[in-house]
Amino acid sequence: MNTKKVVAICVCTVLLASIAGCGKKASEHKNYFKRDEFKQSSSFRLPQHMTYAELKHEKERLVKAGQEYIAINFLAHMIKKCADPDMLEQLRLEFADMLYKLERFGEAATEYQVYAQLYPGSAHAAYADFQAINAVNNDVLAADLDQDHTQDVIDLAKKFAQKAERRADYAKYLFRVEALAQRCCRRLYDGEVLHFYFNLNHSQFKAAQARLDWIKSRYASCAQTPEILELEYRLALAQGKQEHAEKKAAEIAKKFPNYKIERYKERNYAAYF
Repeated sequence: MNTKKVVAICVCTVLLASIAGCGKKASEHKNYFKRDEFKQSSSFRLPQHMTYAELKHEKERLVKAGQEYIAINFLAHMIKKCADPDMLEQLRLEFADMLYKLERFGEAATEYQVYAQLYPGSAHAAYADFQAINAVNNDVLAADLDQDHTQDVIDLAKKFAQKAERRADYAKYLFRVEALAQRCCRRLYDGEVLHFYFNLNHSQFKAAQARLDWIKSRYASCAQTPEILELEYRLALAQGKQEHAEKKAAEIAKKFPNYKIERYKERNYAAYF
C-alpha cells in the first residue's frame, strides 16, 4: 500500500476518534447551576432573599454585637418588605438614627428630612427636623475651606423657626437650632474675613473694600461691632490713610475699652493662603 495513503488513513482515524471523544464528553457534561433557581445554604442567606422576620432577627443580633455597620443593610431591606404602616414609620426613624450614629451624615440628613415630610404629624417630626440640621451641620468644614453646607444649616434653621411658631414640640428645640445657625453664620463671617485679608495682603484695596461692604451688610449680626471697626482700621492703615486709621482706633478704644487690636493680625491671616 502507498505510504501516503497509510499516513492519510492514520490521520483520519485519529481525527475521527478525537471528534467522537469530544462528543461523548459534551454529552456527559451536566450544568448544576440554573439561573431561575438559586438555593442558599442554611448558614448563609443574602438579605434580599430573607423574610421580614429573618431580617429582623439578624438585624437585632448584629446590633447587640455592636455591628451596626452591617445591621443597617438588613434594616434597609426591612423597610422595603414592611407591610405595617406604623412599623414602617418606626423603621424609617431607626434607619436615620443608625446612619447618624455611623457618621454617614449626608445620608442621615436626607432620611430625617424624608421622615419629617412623610410624617409631619408624628410626635417625632420635630426631633427628625432637628437631627437633620445637626447632620448637615456635621458636614460643615472649616472657615478657610468649602462652605457648601453652612448656608444649608441657616436655611433649615429658618424653616424650623417658622414651624416652632405653630408647634410647641418644635419650640423646645428652637434654642439649640438658633445656636447652630449662629455658629454657622459666624463661620461664613470668618470665611469672608479670610478673603478680606487675602485682598489686603495682596494690596487689592478695591476688592478689600468691596468685601468689607459685603460683610457689613450681610454679617454684622454675626460679628461684634469692634470687629467690623477693626477691619475698617486695617484697610485704612494698609492704604496709608493714617488719620482715618487713628480715628477708627480711637473709636474702638472709647466705645469698647476691653477690646484689643492685635498687632500684625493681617500677617496671621496670611498663613491660611
